[in-house]
Amino acid sequence: MKKILSIVCAVVISLSAKAQMVAINTDLAMDAMMAPSLGMEIVTGNKTSFGVNFIYGWKALGKNIEATLIQPEFRYYLSHRPVHGIFMGLGAIGGRYDIEWKNKTYKGDAVGAGLTFGYVYNITRRLSLDFHAGYGAVYYNQKENFVGSRDEDSKENGFTQANARGYYLLPTRIGISISYVLK
Repeated sequence: MKKILSIVCAVVISLSAKAQMVAINTDLAMDAMMAPSLGMEIVTGNKTSFGVNFIYGWKALGKNIEATLIQPEFRYYLSHRPVHGIFMGLGAIGGRYDIEWKNKTYKGDAVGAGLTFGYVYNITRRLSLDFHAGYGAVYYNQKENFVGSRDEDSKENGFTQANARGYYLLPTRIGISISYVLK
């Protein structure tokens, strides 16, 4: 996870040197679910941008949920300028989670990719609202147990081995972000 974060930061820094516009944002839907998010979007061309969002949820929705996610995304704007109007995006998602849900615990990693569609509404020259929804495939590799159970057979060299893996087709990104243009 640290390597992925380092690579994404290096790409963002290198792109920002040539960028016409840089904006920071937060996803209001994730913030409302007590999973704060922070993102950055950099204009890369006349109709394109690259963004990355970081989300950390601890006790989200008052439940035993802890998740750390990173969501890089490339966007193509159908309007005559970037960061305005209708867009289509190609995004990825990666993260780690530890969830207690309905008498079971799930602890693992997930990676995926999908398509995002949305609309950016400019409130002022620097402030805008971003409505977005995305859908894609997410692969997971997790340790799944009943709450309170001890599974000693799955330990090898001090590490707990995954006992469930697969993929789901599901929403990868849904929300409303508020963005502020820095440059």
